[in-house]
Amino acid sequence: MSLFKERRLMTGGTVMVVMTHRPPVVTLRRVGTRGFLGISHLRTNHTTMNRFERVDNIFETEEPFRENYNPERLYNREDELDEYASALMPVVKGDLPKNIFVYGNRGTGKTVATNHILGDLHEAIVDKPVDLTTITIQCRSLDTSYQLGIEIVNELRELRDAPDFSESGHSKRVVFNTLFEELDACGGTILIVLDEIDGLDEDEDDLLYEIPRAVSQGNATECKPGIIGVTNDYNLTDSFAPETLDTLCDEEIQFAPYDPEPLFDILKSRAEAGFRDGVVSDGVLRYCAAISAQESGSARQALRILYKAGEVTRDLCSDDDDLDADSITTDHVDRAQYRLKKRNLLEGIRTLDKHSHLALCAIVDLQFKSDDPVRTRDIYQRYSALATKLGDRELSNRRLFDRLKELDRNGFVISTVQSDGCRYKTYDIDTELETMIDALSEVRDDGIDMITDAFRERAEDANLVSASE
Repeated sequence: MSLFKERRLMTGGTVMVVMTHRPPVVTLRRVGTRGFLGISHLRTNHTTMNRFERVDNIFETEEPFRENYNPERLYNREDELDEYASALMPVVKGDLPKNIFVYGNRGTGKTVATNHILGDLHEAIVDKPVDLTTITIQCRSLDTSYQLGIEIVNELRELRDAPDFSESGHSKRVVFNTLFEELDACGGTILIVLDEIDGLDEDEDDLLYEIPRAVSQGNATECKPGIIGVTNDYNLTDSFAPETLDTLCDEEIQFAPYDPEPLFDILKSRAEAGFRDGVVSDGVLRYCAAISAQESGSARQALRILYKAGEVTRDLCSDDDDLDADSITTDHVDRAQYRLKKRNLLEGIRTLDKHSHLALCAIVDLQFKSDDPVRTRDIYQRYSALATKLGDRELSNRRLFDRLKELDRNGFVISTVQSDGCRYKTYDIDTELETMIDALSEVRDDGIDMITDAFRERAEDANLVSASE
């Protein structure tokens, strides 16, 4: 005999079946004009605690671990901030601003430093006859100067509550002229921060040429515009036209990867702000810092690992067998790091289209033969062979390059610019081979499944991955 009792509820002609261990108490409410009865509250006689009523013994607040948290202090970046301040000094004097390029890997404090120094700059001119406007444009999803120009126009229009400029139907020259008009309408000194400027295509630097020369060429007469470019790509400017490079990079500031000690200082300050007393020791914080310093030197990565370790510990608090569940241990950190890597990879790969999957398969296939990074031309040849094998029409070289650029931007691969008489890029898988094969195996496509099954068999034969059961 079943321990569960079946109860059927008529809801507007539809039978709803509720399986309960004990008879439920059901409150019904009328939600429409046709007699539909919706269940607004369902309660059983069980006395289990509400999931949101449990005590959080780990976090005092989770805000210090979030992406949008703005710390009061930026650790180990005094020299870079001094360089920044020196480069921006013309603004304080009311002169035409210098154009600045800021380089550094992800998570090295470029954006936080930019926000800090611009805040200091606004404070410095409060009592001075300087009219300063700063806007920030996220360039990750912008490929062309046309798109960038429209984005800047609409940011400027928003400042004066003007209607948006339509995103299509214009020539590039119309967009640029409209941008100059908006700059003059805003007036004063205007600093345009282009975050992740490497999102622009390599041959789309014409607006980066036009804005710094707007005043000297008479395109803008009522303003003094300047650009601050923030990028992860140290070689980005190599693709700029010489005339663009001459005016765009008046000053260059580089943010090196963090060493363990400043990473520890960052983690310590966030832990004190976010965790309850006694939850995490300095030894565990140093362990997180050492992991991130060795892998990337990224404060963002270190904070994500520590945050996830806190969540892992909180989830274990109800497990009586885990004696350390009320404090974060190095074991919790290891679990957190593994979960983050696996989750990010799986979630990211699921969002890619089939040609991006095939591009990843091509790189994996080539790296079976050699651990060395592989060239774009070799990837394209292998990708074309795989697409043909599956009966798909391959993309052009240019469109596949766009896919590789996206894979690099999202952290699936690492690209490196090489030069031995000619400039080219190489790519390397940015995770363990077994994890990448597992993630690709999750793709719901018969063709990709067939390829990854073959990869796994080859990897097992070569003892590169553990044998599947």
